[in-house]
Amino acid sequence: MAFNIVRAESKFPGKRSRLCHLPDVVHVMEENKGTEEIEGISLDISKLSRQIHLKPDAFTKMDGLRSSTISH
Repeated sequence: MAFNIVRAESKFPGKRSRLCHLPDVVHVMEENKGTEEIEGISLDISKLSRQIHLKPDAFTKMDGLRSSTISH
């Protein structure tokens, strides 16, 4: 249920308060689409089907980021 509430915040993943849906996280990180609205990111890299390529400034626009969890 909480997942649906967060997804309802915006149709654009970079405008949501939390990112945990794998395709959304990958899109935001690879395309540098993060915004100050993002407060938390959760990424389980064991579920990735390919390598992701992050730019050095992937987190630059995420001024509101308070928590990031990357697990394997």
